Amino acid sequence: GAGGDQLLMADDGFAQLCSMVNDPDVGVRTQACSLLGSLRGMSSRSLLQAFNKDWGRKAKAGDPPASIGATSDSKPEGDTDVVALDVNLMERGTTAAFVYGLEDEFFEVRTAAIDSVCELSLRDDLD
Repeated sequence: GAGGDQLLMADDGFAQLCSMVNDPDVGVRTQACSLLGSLRGMSSRSLLQAFNKDWGRKAKAGDPPASIGATSDSKPEGDTDVVALDVNLMERGTTAAFVYGLEDEFFEVRTAAIDSVCELSLRDDLD
């Protein structure tokens, strides 16, 4: 339906902004971090993914960090079966965007990320 299409478009826009947080240009990173807090309509799942460093795995309590992205069969490193990991590539674009923004080497990027997190925390339209 139309509501699902709007959500998909908002999530896609959010993922595009999140991917720009890793841009080599500090101005692009700053602007991307600034805009992350102003975008409306993205899913809670996409938003939470922007705070999560572990993409492509369903975490279980007690899992060692080394098991992230591991598969049961022995494949050479880099030959991970993406289908087996149940990965949504759009989510991968959002992964840890806020973390990277908050850890950026430039003050203006970190400040923009903090402002966006604060803006998001004040909103009441998130489910």
